[in-house]
Amino acid sequence: MASVASTYARAFADVVLSARLDANRALGGLHRLLDLLGESEALRRVWENPAVPADQKRKLLDAIVQREGIEHHVRNLVAVLIDHRRVQFLGRIVEQVKKELDARMGFTEECFSESTDEMIDGALSSSNPWLQGITRERLQREGHIRLNFAATRESAPNPSQANGASSPFLPFAQGNFRTPSGKAELYSEAMKALGLDPVADFIPPAESRNGTDTAKYPLELLARKADNFLNSTFSNQPSVRQMEDTDLLEINSADARARGIVDGSTVKVYNHRGEIFLKARVDGAVQPGVVSARLNWAKLSPGFRNINVLTSEKLSDLGNSATFYSVLVEVEPASSVS
Repeated sequence: MASVASTYARAFADVVLSARLDANRALGGLHRLLDLLGESEALRRVWENPAVPADQKRKLLDAIVQREGIEHHVRNLVAVLIDHRRVQFLGRIVEQVKKELDARMGFTEECFSESTDEMIDGALSSSNPWLQGITRERLQREGHIRLNFAATRESAPNPSQANGASSPFLPFAQGNFRTPSGKAELYSEAMKALGLDPVADFIPPAESRNGTDTAKYPLELLARKADNFLNSTFSNQPSVRQMEDTDLLEINSADARARGIVDGSTVKVYNHRGEIFLKARVDGAVQPGVVSARLNWAKLSPGFRNINVLTSEKLSDLGNSATFYSVLVEVEPASSVS
C-alpha cells in the first residue's frame, strides 16, 4: 500500500510543480473528494465496483468536480485511481502528496512528515487532566467525548451524574472553579494583588455604545466569524462558500430608517481606521445601536478587503487580549458617498 501511494503521490507532485499549480487548492480538492468518499458509502461502492462501466464512473466524477469547483489535474488523478480500481488508496495518497510537496519545498522538519493520525495522537498526548483517557481510537469509535472535568475535581462527585450519561451535566455544581478557593469569587484577592478592583464591576470598553465617545461613530459592530469557514480555512471551497452569506451588514430597522437605508442596498461602513462596502440586511437579528458583519477572506472579497479594516489592534487592559469585538462605526448609504 505504501509503495502504491508513494508512486501516485510523486507523480502528482511532479504535475503540481511542473504546471505551477496552487498546491493548497490541489490538496484542498483531494481532501474534498476524500471527504465525499467518507460521507457516501454509495459513492465508494460505485467507484470500486468493477461491474459499473468506466465511463459512468468518470461522468459521476466530472459532475462532482464541476459542482465542487475542483481543479482538473485533481480530477485526472482520481480518474486514474478509479480506472485502476485503487480508489481505496486515496487517503494514503493525499497524505503522501503533502509530504512529497513539503520535502520538495524544503520543509524538512519532523512535524511536516507526520501523518494526520500522528498529529491527532500528539495533540491528545497532553498532561492536561481534562484530556485524560481521551484517545483517537475512542473518538473514532464514540464520535465525541466530553472533557474529563472530573479529573480535577477536588470536591465530592456531582450527585446528578450518578445515574449515568442521561443525567444533567453540572460540572460546577460542587464548586471546582479554577480559583484559589475553588469557588466563584465576587471578591478576588488575585485581582487585588494586580492593583485592580477586587470586586467585579462593568467598565465599558473604549469603543462601546455604552461608552462616552459615540458622537462620531454611534454604532457598535459585532465583527463575528463566519458559520461555515474560519478566516481563510475552507473559504476557498466553492461548496462551502455557497453555504455562507458573505459581505452582509445586519442592521436594525430603526437604525436603517434613520439613515435612509433599505434592505439589500449597498452601504458604506466606516470609522477612523478604514471603510468597507457591504450589502444591508435590515432585520431584527441585532438590537438598535448594533450592527453585525461576518469575517470573510479578503482575497475573495470586493476590493480585497474585509471587516478587519475596521477593527482595532489595541489590547485589553487585563490579559492583553484582542479587542476586535469592541468596535464603533457609522453606516451610510453608498449612494450618498461622493
